[in-house]
Amino acid sequence: MKNRAYFLLVAFSLFLLLSVLVVHFRIRWLPLAALLLGAIVRRAFPSRHLEVFTFLIPLLPALARLENRGFPLNYLLLPLLLLCGVALGEVMAGKKERLAPWPALPRFYLPFLCLVAVSFLFVILRWSNLTLSRLAFLQDTPVAPGGQRLSFGIIFPIVELALFTLSPLYYLLLRRLADPRPILVAFLSGHSVSIAYSLFRRLTDPTPYHSPVSGMASDATVFGFLSALALLLSWYLYVRFAARRLGLLFFFVSLLGILNSATRIGIFAVVLSIFLFIFSARRKIVSLLLTALLMAAALFSYIHFFYEPGNNFLTRLRHDLRMIDRSAGSEAPGLPPLGDLSVERKVLWGYGVEIARRFPLTGVGVGNFVFWAMHAHYPDFFHHLPASQYFFLISSVGLPGLLLFLLFFYGVFVAKPWPERSLLAAFLFFFIFNDYLWFSQAFLAFWLVCSLGEKGEGEAVVPGAAAKLLIAAGLALVILSHAWNVPALHPQSWALEAATPYDYGLYQEESEHGRAFRWTGAKAGIYLYLDDNGRAEDIGFFCGAPLKRLRDKTQTLDVYWRGKFLERLSFRRNGHRFLHLTDPVHREGFLELRVRPIFNLERMGLGEETRELGVQLHIDHEKKN
Repeated sequence: MKNRAYFLLVAFSLFLLLSVLVVHFRIRWLPLAALLLGAIVRRAFPSRHLEVFTFLIPLLPALARLENRGFPLNYLLLPLLLLCGVALGEVMAGKKERLAPWPALPRFYLPFLCLVAVSFLFVILRWSNLTLSRLAFLQDTPVAPGGQRLSFGIIFPIVELALFTLSPLYYLLLRRLADPRPILVAFLSGHSVSIAYSLFRRLTDPTPYHSPVSGMASDATVFGFLSALALLLSWYLYVRFAARRLGLLFFFVSLLGILNSATRIGIFAVVLSIFLFIFSARRKIVSLLLTALLMAAALFSYIHFFYEPGNNFLTRLRHDLRMIDRSAGSEAPGLPPLGDLSVERKVLWGYGVEIARRFPLTGVGVGNFVFWAMHAHYPDFFHHLPASQYFFLISSVGLPGLLLFLLFFYGVFVAKPWPERSLLAAFLFFFIFNDYLWFSQAFLAFWLVCSLGEKGEGEAVVPGAAAKLLIAAGLALVILSHAWNVPALHPQSWALEAATPYDYGLYQEESEHGRAFRWTGAKAGIYLYLDDNGRAEDIGFFCGAPLKRLRDKTQTLDVYWRGKFLERLSFRRNGHRFLHLTDPVHREGFLELRVRPIFNLERMGLGEETRELGVQLHIDHEKKN
């Protein structure tokens, strides 16, 4: 039952991801090619396909530049689509049991995934307008007071659902391997290629101050994170498998990656790696001298061959040290105080704390953090994700989701020997300072580390009757909390509070002869608030269509109120018609219009206007929301 439910969720997530990329955003070739390539890799390399896939993880996001329609590169989730292709290849090869999550996945991850799915469904329920009007279902209404609409915002919850649902497939495949060394070498080799490309870019980029180098990663943040993780994995390869030369080589290359990155997380990785090298060595002085020599060589090589002032680790470190010097009382003209070092992160963490206080059981929903911030702090919001994995989880699935994730993490942690625990502990620290699991290549690297040190097939832990009752009660409480929070988190409520329109199918406001109006398309709607008597007077419609060029020389307008048919207006000549809306029972609702036919002046040879137009809507006495 658990396996079937997980496979259905995987299929559902993959279907939604492909639908939104291929059909909605028309990003067609890359997603389908990645899926097909995964199946080909599984077929062509039956015994080494995981090594090939792992090598490609740090490299694939760079290909998103070929067809991303202006989206950040990580939104295409190319590594996950390639993984799904590999998984499909496993199914076609009759190895479906390798993907079964029960009992293979660590405890508490499946319940956590259940909360993610519930949160996703409630976000879509709110955004779909299903509770407002059947005609407005999945229409392109705003998801935030800033004007961002469903057609754009839908990518966020779908990407987040796919990340948490599809990425565990990698863990399920990896945990069956007897020897993880080839996987580690493949990952470090792939990222070394990315580092080499970043160094090449550093040599050839004419604008270092304005273009942070990201190698072949999706952006500079995840490039720095992968370089830091590669440094620690190089130590792990050196210690756990006695791969001395290979481990030191990857250590040196990873140091170059950190120096060429623009993230401070590399400082922690360098300090931790020095400690781990010394702690795990028999000859501690020799180990200290060796790591110091490698770091000096990397620093000399980078400064001599690649360094230019700009977006890199050394420039950022120098800037931070100067700010620290100023905070201590030294002169450093033109620099902000030390407290401004993390001012943006403090703002974002403040948003996370606010969500934890207001919506502790549910958060604001999967993929909804940015849009909630636009509402809660409109118009002076900070546009960014939470900048902490912990606040990211709180915002998506509330404190219960964070608790389940930490329990899952703890279960993985305590089952590992000390070298693997050291890597996992590093993740706990990494997660404080950024939401790295938003990036598919970082999430897959997380699962790679989780798979290290596995001792074979896990045992199924069947909860007792009391535990099942507790789980059911907890899930019911979360679902009821989601239902209770629907009004508070509905974009229509946000529009009311911000006094912005909640509508769809209407073009920007125009004016003519002192009269303000908005053109409709074939389908349009606007959420209205009636006066204290339940009336909205002077709702005007103007027919400006070239009627002589239309079929039957008539334009028809059907008017609906709260999803029910109200009146039909037929225009046989250009001019105004007015609607006097009265509803003493319901003081608010969607006024929706269906116009036929619509017209395009450019295609009719009557002008340069390219829009598909219906009628002009004019509301004099609309109660401003």
